[in-house]
Amino acid sequence: FDKLVFREITSVPAQFTAFKNGDIDTLDRVIPEQYVLYLKDEPLVERSQSIEAFRVNDGYGWIAWNQQKNGNATPMADARVRRALTMLIDRQQIVDVALRGYGRIPSGPFNPLSPQFNPDVEPLPFDPDAARTLLKEAGYEDRDGDGVVENAAGEPLEVRHTYPATGNFWNDVSLMIKDTMARGGVRFIPDPLEWSVFSEKARSSDFDSISMAWGAGIESDIRHAFHSSQIGGGKNNFPAYRNAEVDRLLDAANIELDEDKRMGLWREIHAKLNEDQPYTFLYTRKYLSLADDRIQNFRETKTGTNNPLDWYVPAGLQKH
Repeated sequence: FDKLVFREITSVPAQFTAFKNGDIDTLDRVIPEQYVLYLKDEPLVERSQSIEAFRVNDGYGWIAWNQQKNGNATPMADARVRRALTMLIDRQQIVDVALRGYGRIPSGPFNPLSPQFNPDVEPLPFDPDAARTLLKEAGYEDRDGDGVVENAAGEPLEVRHTYPATGNFWNDVSLMIKDTMARGGVRFIPDPLEWSVFSEKARSSDFDSISMAWGAGIESDIRHAFHSSQIGGGKNNFPAYRNAEVDRLLDAANIELDEDKRMGLWREIHAKLNEDQPYTFLYTRKYLSLADDRIQNFRETKTGTNNPLDWYVPAGLQKH
């Protein structure tokens, strides 16, 4: 191509409309809601091409459970509570409904296509009964028959869930979680916030739980999110997660030059984080991309699509 023109279109519906109208020739990182509309538009499907792929560099959506708020330990400081909260989230429902099936449930922070991934680690199941058992072990049970579990002091297990009010996705997910949390006796309160307010609360750990997503690489350094040295001061260990063994493994992985040994360390970290559940690892989204049929050599790679410098349009189909 003589040149490439990139258009910034901030409105998600407007992005799809621009592709449909031929105002843009490719549309990258299509959200599932758009992709479903695309598949229903037969004339558009006939004159375009699509790629659906899980990529080695796909990140994940998550919920962080805050373990320390205003200098005090929270109920989520107990790993049994965190595990129970994860088991009260129907993550398959989130994939099937919110992601329209274009996703999968992660067992930890590493992509299944990355050598860091530990194949022996399974995601915790959706199991309200087992979650109630864990909560009872941690001192939470329904002591007054109101359907909500309380501690020995009669304080209900209540989680105010903070997330960015930037669209329907996190709102839909939070309402799904609210319904399933109730089956375990947990009061889950959605709290959508404008981005600047949300960001400040995240950086200052002023929340019970928050939702966001991290990106990933072929080999991801997750020290910023899970090492205890990254707590406070605007750093990224938002839920104040502390585990001395995870710290040791993260430090070792960051200086290990032997690849096989380093990958072994990452896999140990994967298993530890799945056991501890500082996050509920919610989903990995499938990569969806569209292109006009005029574009040739538009193909899937391990990181999504190949480089636009490899694309071409035959002379007879050129329009720009």
